[in-house]
Amino acid sequence: MQKAWSEKIRVRDYHSDDLQPVGVLEAQIPSSWSPHAIEQAYAQSGTIALVALVSEQTIGGWLCGRYASDEAELFKVTVDASLRRKGIAQLLIADFCQRLVRTGVKALYLEVRSHNLPARRLYEKLGFCGIGQRSGYYRNPDDDACLLMRELLP
Repeated sequence: MQKAWSEKIRVRDYHSDDLQPVGVLEAQIPSSWSPHAIEQAYAQSGTIALVALVSEQTIGGWLCGRYASDEAELFKVTVDASLRRKGIAQLLIADFCQRLVRTGVKALYLEVRSHNLPARRLYEKLGFCGIGQRSGYYRNPDDDACLLMRELLP
């Protein structure tokens, strides 16, 4: 019996030598992070950065977020365009949430483009709920941000 696609994916901590392949992923999307922005985020206290390996050496997606005290924010989830809708983002977010729970984080927040319906549907499926909106938050293209939150611990 053949393994399901998601069973072949391995999530691990981001390492500084992942910068180049993560930069390639970022270049595929609007509002991408530069290599410098990735390095800056990775260097900050409380940052959790993860990559999803789809083979021994191929990064198919990455995630970056940060926690402080009992709250966290998910800054970035990027999946290779050719690998979307295969569960990679869901695996990254699940791993991130497990790590946050182990540190005592109670609530996870994020912002998502209002027109990014696939991402919004995924976040809803994963238990996030809308808590607000920021008009004109995004550029290139212009868009509003939907503010979402997920309770991790009571």
